[in-house]
Amino acid sequence: MRSTILWPILIALAVRPLAAQERAATATRAPVAEAFALFGRVGEQVWPGWGVAPSQLLLVSDSTEQFYTSPSTGVVTWSRPRRFPATLQATFPAVDGIPTIVIGTPDGTGTPRDRWRLVVLHEHFHQLQYSRPDYYQRLNALGLARGDTTGMWALNYAFPYDSAPIRAAFDRWSAALHAALAGPARDRAAGGMRAREVKRALDRLLSADDRRYLDFQLWQEGVPRWIELAIAREGFKAGVVDSAALRWQEDRLVNALTRVDLARDRRTVVYPVGAAVAELLEWEGMGWRERYFERMFVLE
Repeated sequence: MRSTILWPILIALAVRPLAAQERAATATRAPVAEAFALFGRVGEQVWPGWGVAPSQLLLVSDSTEQFYTSPSTGVVTWSRPRRFPATLQATFPAVDGIPTIVIGTPDGTGTPRDRWRLVVLHEHFHQLQYSRPDYYQRLNALGLARGDTTGMWALNYAFPYDSAPIRAAFDRWSAALHAALAGPARDRAAGGMRAREVKRALDRLLSADDRRYLDFQLWQEGVPRWIELAIAREGFKAGVVDSAALRWQEDRLVNALTRVDLARDRRTVVYPVGAAVAELLEWEGMGWRERYFERMFVLE
């Protein structure tokens, strides 16, 4: 008699934690599916041909990592205990040698959910870059590795961040980009030309290797930052990104240029500056996206 009474209680106790775990897992998976649903709506409008890129993703939570072969389905292929930092936002050959988005959850990375979707697609654009057949061959041809076979040179290259003349020239360039983007639209063409002149003056201060490194980073990191804005614009037109998310992206594009500090920010200066260059190229309407992979590692 006693066991008959206890069984329903034990079953209920067992079901509640499992149900809570499933709700938590569903809540974790939902932003992944949302990000790729957004890509499905507007990705090809932003960048024709983007759909051929791999899309596999490793979502890092506090205690586990969930691997998605096809993130748009929201179906987890496998899980394992956490290995990567829960704050990570990166793309590299983490699984089976294929470029994989490795990213923490919105909570783990401290990123609002609407912006987090755009960060995922920023990383998805890296998958398009890295999956080009000649990407690594042309990267090696830059001759910047200096014996490093790990690939870490791309992060640790000894660029002259602390040089006073180069810092001053970089400040002038970011100021010129800001003036071009913040001023009236009618002046943007002249502002773009001025920004190009200032960039050429910066280039003259750099060694050939340093110039190639800067151009490579602008190409590789600046454009994915701009992609976040481009997706927000197209998503707003399609009714799947709200005005606040779009306004935040547009404000960041311009305002981040006023906070650039080469000595402090080091390599990460290429994100706002490269995005500004991409925006000016887009505004000029000269088909820069069609030439992007032809002129690999040069954002001109």
